Amino acid sequence: MLVTSHTNKALKVLKDKVEKELQPLCVSITDESKKDIESSIAAIASFSETPDKLTAKIRQYQNERNSIINDLNETRRRLFQIRNQQCNSIVLNGEAFSPIDAAKFVQDNRDKLGNIIPGKVEKCDALPISYQALVELYASNEEVSADEEKQLDCKLPNISDIWTESDFAQEVEKYQKNINKSI
Repeated sequence: MLVTSHTNKALKVLKDKVEKELQPLCVSITDESKKDIESSIAAIASFSETPDKLTAKIRQYQNERNSIINDLNETRRRLFQIRNQQCNSIVLNGEAFSPIDAAKFVQDNRDKLGNIIPGKVEKCDALPISYQALVELYASNEEVSADEEKQLDCKLPNISDIWTESDFAQEVEKYQKNINKSI
């Protein structure tokens, strides 16, 4: 990008606004340009990395990306299970009932059923989980945001749309060639 100005001060202020890593690439052609050009050349020379280092970085970033994708898939799977758990059938005496049918039965027969819980109820000293765990369990109902619900409804990307290691390496190579051409 080319920026022109009548004063050196305006160019210096603009250069200070650019990201720190890119500032050495900003060269002003003014009366004091020799010093600026020399510092830019020194910064570019010190930045250059070997192909082996770049390949190692590419592999590291790919591993991190794959790990993030796996974590996201696992989180989506768990959220899907949690969200759909309420739709699981209720099995009583070997017969399965949908939650809505069970609720309708209880509603229709509330006078007959009263406060009776079928089967033997054993008294226990405490909840099988701690009070804090129970609080966290109920709080988790609110933790799934609308955005997370939208993500659960999204389809996963097609595997053919995801770059392979060699595709990514080719893109990096093209990028480096473009940088070298512009210098």
